[in-house]
Amino acid sequence: MRSRLVVLLGLAFALVPCFAYADETGACIESAEKAQKLRRDKKLTEARPQLLTCSRDVCPQQIRNDCTRWLSDVDNAMSTVTVRARDAEGHDVIDVKVYVDGQLLMPQLQGTAVAVDPGQHKFRYELPSGKSVEDTVLVVEGEKDRVLHVNLPAETAASSAPTQPEKPATKGGGPGPVPWIIGGVGLAALVGFGIVEIP
Repeated sequence: MRSRLVVLLGLAFALVPCFAYADETGACIESAEKAQKLRRDKKLTEARPQLLTCSRDVCPQQIRNDCTRWLSDVDNAMSTVTVRARDAEGHDVIDVKVYVDGQLLMPQLQGTAVAVDPGQHKFRYELPSGKSVEDTVLVVEGEKDRVLHVNLPAETAASSAPTQPEKPATKGGGPGPVPWIIGGVGLAALVGFGIVEIP
């Protein structure tokens, strides 16, 4: 009985690498098939990770060779863009989110090229205030390091000038205290010069 258990355990340990190899092979085949479809649809940025998976050393040689060749083709066909944004005064702006077809491409500008699938895309550049600029861009297949220049709208700055208090209105609608003060000063001057006689 014990010898039979030892044999079964030996077979189990021997089969583990086989199952693992079968799983890896299945993953390689699946990645290669997905990559082919994505390449045909010109979704190159999605095809590239699949090609990296099926070009690993653990994949069968034929699949690995095909995926390596396709990966080179995708890298050559892939387009890259760099976004440069400036404010109304012509200064560089970094804190800008970049969306492509509604999907976030960059949380802020980095000055480096990023991969974008060829074709027509809608770019949206969003400021922290919520203001945004949209542009339709035709990305050409294989175009590298294209610079997209964006002129951003001026930010609305909050007014820092203090609010002037309103002057209190005088009661009764009559003249305020200013005429009385002026009249008193004038009268005192006349008395001083002896123009006004006091009985």
